[in-house]
Amino acid sequence: MSIADRLKFLRQRKGMNKKEVAAALGLPYTTYNNYETGARETNPDILIMLARFYNVSADDLLGNKKVATEPDPLEGLTAENRAKALEYIALLQMKQEQ
Repeated sequence: MSIADRLKFLRQRKGMNKKEVAAALGLPYTTYNNYETGARETNPDILIMLARFYNVSADDLLGNKKVATEPDPLEGLTAENRAKALEYIALLQMKQEQ
């Protein structure tokens, strides 16, 4: 799977179209479209930006690790509820270690 294929997969998993992603990243639509179609290669700064946006590692995008096919269970939560969920997970991990 190419970087372009991974970008398409991750965008679709996020439920967004190319224009929405481009706008969210502050990129021209044609630039993002070229990344996703493979017509343009990403530079390191763009690769990092894309990895952060899709909540994956740069290794995931480069194909050095398998991109998780399961949806993020916290995706779609408000920032406040996401923080609460992460706090609860940390609490469970702490209790498990005891």
